[in-house]
Amino acid sequence: MGLFESSFPELLRFAVQNRTFRMDVLEAFVVRQACDLLQGLIAAREDRDLGRSGDHYRRLYVFALMWSVGALLEHDDRVKMEEFLRNHDTIQLDLPPQSSSSESTMFDYMVESSGKHCYCCCCCCCCC
Repeated sequence: MGLFESSFPELLRFAVQNRTFRMDVLEAFVVRQACDLLQGLIAAREDRDLGRSGDHYRRLYVFALMWSVGALLEHDDRVKMEEFLRNHDTIQLDLPPQSSSSESTMFDYMVESSGKHCYCCCCCCCCC
């Protein structure tokens, strides 16, 4: 089973049934948002073979997943969504590292051009 099939439906079901979206939205639009994000994050076909690893693509998928579903949630529901992903028995995603000393969540991270997780502080996109 592919990465999308093994995680997206389960996360979307959790969000729809257990969290409160900021607005009414059809599930198809959430799927479309994930596809649009991935399409924008993954370079054109000619650029795909420039050394990106499978890990890099998996991290881009996590970024698209969290922002296609998480963008519709308030902060507290995003935290619950992250807990769901981190503690799920079968969904195994390469989530950004958890920092016990800060209040950052996976929504404070982005994927660097090198494919590494990067903390994005204060929306300035200055990666440490």
